[in-house]
Amino acid sequence: VPGKGTTIRLLIPRAPAPTSISPEVEFQETGGVSADACLIDDDPLVRMNWAVAAKRAGKTLRAFVDVPSFIRHADDLAHDTPIFIDSALGGGVRGEEAAIDLHAMGFKEIRLETGHGPASFPPMPHIRGIQSKDPPWSAVG
Repeated sequence: VPGKGTTIRLLIPRAPAPTSISPEVEFQETGGVSADACLIDDDPLVRMNWAVAAKRAGKTLRAFVDVPSFIRHADDLAHDTPIFIDSALGGGVRGEEAAIDLHAMGFKEIRLETGHGPASFPPMPHIRGIQSKDPPWSAVG
Protein backbone atom coordinates (compact mmCIF):
# COMPACT_ATOMS: atom_id res chain seq x y z
CA VAL A 1 0.00 0.00 0.00
CA PRO A 2 1.54 3.38 -0.95
CA GLY A 3 2.70 5.45 2.00
CA LYS A 4 2.99 2.45 4.33
CA GLY A 5 5.78 -0.02 4.82
CA THR A 6 9.55 0.37 4.92
CA THR A 7 11.50 3.20 3.33
CA ILE A 8 15.13 2.63 2.49
CA ARG A 9 17.50 5.47 1.67
CA LEU A 10 20.89 4.57 0.26
CA LEU A 11 23.57 7.27 0.39
CA ILE A 12 26.73 6.64 -1.60
CA PRO A 13 29.55 9.07 -0.81
CA ARG A 14 31.60 10.50 -3.62
CA ALA A 15 35.04 9.02 -4.02
CA PRO A 16 37.83 11.45 -3.13
CA ALA A 17 39.70 12.99 -6.04
CA PRO A 18 42.85 11.06 -6.95
CA THR A 19 45.97 12.45 -5.33
CA SER A 20 48.30 11.50 -8.17
CA ILE A 21 48.19 10.67 -11.84
CA SER A 22 48.23 6.97 -12.59
CA PRO A 23 51.44 5.62 -14.20
CA GLU A 24 49.47 4.89 -17.39
CA VAL A 25 48.53 8.54 -17.85
CA GLU A 26 51.75 10.00 -16.51
CA PHE A 27 54.00 8.21 -18.96
CA GLN A 28 51.80 7.78 -22.01
CA GLU A 29 52.36 10.19 -24.86
CA THR A 30 53.75 13.07 -22.82
CA GLY A 31 54.58 15.69 -25.41
CA GLY A 32 57.84 17.58 -25.77
CA VAL A 33 59.85 15.36 -23.44
CA SER A 34 62.84 13.24 -24.35
CA ALA A 35 62.83 9.69 -23.03
CA ASP A 36 65.16 7.02 -21.70
CA ALA A 37 63.07 4.50 -23.66
CA CYS A 38 59.86 4.07 -25.65
CA LEU A 39 57.43 1.20 -25.53
CA ILE A 40 54.93 0.37 -28.26
CA ASP A 41 52.50 -2.22 -26.92
CA ASP A 42 48.73 -2.50 -27.26
CA ASP A 43 48.33 -4.20 -23.85
CA PRO A 44 47.49 -1.60 -21.16
CA LEU A 45 48.78 -3.87 -18.37
CA VAL A 46 52.17 -4.20 -20.06
CA ARG A 47 52.36 -0.43 -20.53
CA MET A 48 51.42 0.15 -16.90
CA ASN A 49 53.96 -2.42 -15.66
CA TRP A 50 56.72 -0.74 -17.69
CA ALA A 51 55.65 2.72 -16.50
CA VAL A 52 55.76 1.69 -12.85
CA ALA A 53 59.18 0.03 -13.29
CA ALA A 54 60.52 3.10 -15.10
CA LYS A 55 59.26 5.45 -12.41
CA ARG A 56 60.82 3.34 -9.67
CA ALA A 57 64.13 3.32 -11.56
CA GLY A 58 64.02 7.08 -12.16
CA LYS A 59 63.68 6.60 -15.93
CA THR A 60 61.48 8.44 -18.40
CA LEU A 61 59.32 6.10 -20.46
CA ARG A 62 57.08 7.10 -23.32
CA ALA A 63 54.48 4.42 -23.96
CA PHE A 64 52.32 4.14 -27.05
CA VAL A 65 49.38 1.89 -27.87
CA ASP A 66 50.29 1.58 -31.56
CA VAL A 67 52.82 2.57 -34.22
CA PRO A 68 50.82 5.55 -35.59
CA SER A 69 50.76 7.08 -32.08
CA PHE A 70 54.53 6.65 -31.85
CA ILE A 71 55.07 8.19 -35.29
CA ARG A 72 53.02 11.27 -34.33
CA HIS A 73 55.54 11.95 -31.55
CA ALA A 74 58.71 10.64 -33.22
CA ASP A 75 60.08 14.13 -33.88
CA ASP A 76 60.37 14.66 -30.11
CA LEU A 77 62.78 11.72 -29.77
CA ALA A 78 66.49 11.28 -30.36
CA HIS A 79 67.19 8.54 -32.88
CA ASP A 80 69.33 6.67 -30.33
CA THR A 81 66.35 6.31 -27.95
CA PRO A 82 65.78 2.60 -27.23
CA ILE A 83 62.45 1.53 -28.68
CA PHE A 84 60.78 -1.65 -27.44
CA ILE A 85 58.03 -2.82 -29.78
CA ASP A 86 55.63 -5.68 -29.15
CA SER A 87 55.80 -8.45 -31.73
CA ALA A 88 52.02 -8.98 -31.74
CA LEU A 89 50.33 -5.60 -31.88
CA GLY A 90 46.57 -5.27 -32.27
CA GLY A 91 44.90 -5.54 -35.64
CA GLY A 92 47.32 -8.18 -36.86
CA VAL A 93 50.23 -5.72 -36.98
CA ARG A 94 53.59 -7.42 -36.50
CA GLY A 95 56.07 -5.31 -34.55
CA GLU A 96 59.02 -6.80 -36.39
CA GLU A 97 57.53 -5.61 -39.69
CA ALA A 98 56.56 -2.16 -38.37
CA ALA A 99 60.12 -1.81 -37.03
CA ILE A 100 61.39 -1.73 -40.62
CA ASP A 101 59.68 1.64 -41.06
CA LEU A 102 60.95 2.93 -37.71
CA HIS A 103 64.47 1.90 -38.69
CA ALA A 104 64.07 3.72 -42.01
CA MET A 105 63.05 6.84 -40.02
CA GLY A 106 66.48 6.72 -38.36
CA PHE A 107 65.75 4.83 -35.14
CA LYS A 108 68.48 2.22 -34.70
CA GLU A 109 67.99 0.98 -31.11
CA ILE A 110 64.88 -1.12 -31.76
CA ARG A 111 64.21 -4.19 -29.65
CA LEU A 112 61.40 -6.66 -30.15
CA GLU A 113 59.45 -7.18 -26.93
CA THR A 114 57.77 -10.59 -26.89
CA GLY A 115 56.88 -13.67 -24.91
CA HIS A 116 58.64 -15.85 -27.51
CA GLY A 117 62.31 -16.75 -27.44
CA PRO A 118 64.85 -15.33 -29.90
CA ALA A 119 64.99 -18.68 -31.74
CA SER A 120 61.36 -18.08 -32.83
CA PHE A 121 62.47 -15.27 -35.15
CA PRO A 122 64.69 -15.15 -38.22
CA PRO A 123 67.65 -12.75 -38.27
CA MET A 124 66.38 -9.19 -38.60
CA PRO A 125 69.04 -6.55 -39.26
CA HIS A 126 66.66 -3.74 -38.23
CA ILE A 127 66.13 -5.27 -34.77
CA ARG A 128 68.90 -4.73 -32.18
CA GLY A 129 67.65 -7.52 -29.91
CA ILE A 130 64.75 -9.57 -28.63
CA GLN A 131 63.63 -9.36 -25.03
CA SER A 132 60.88 -10.61 -22.77
CA LYS A 133 57.80 -8.62 -21.75
CA ASP A 134 59.60 -7.66 -18.53
CA PRO A 135 60.72 -4.02 -18.41
CA PRO A 136 64.48 -3.53 -18.61
CA TRP A 137 64.33 -1.90 -15.16
CA SER A 138 62.41 -4.74 -13.44
CA ALA A 139 65.35 -5.65 -11.23
CA VAL A 140 65.20 -2.19 -9.63
CA GLY A 141 63.20 -1.63 -6.46
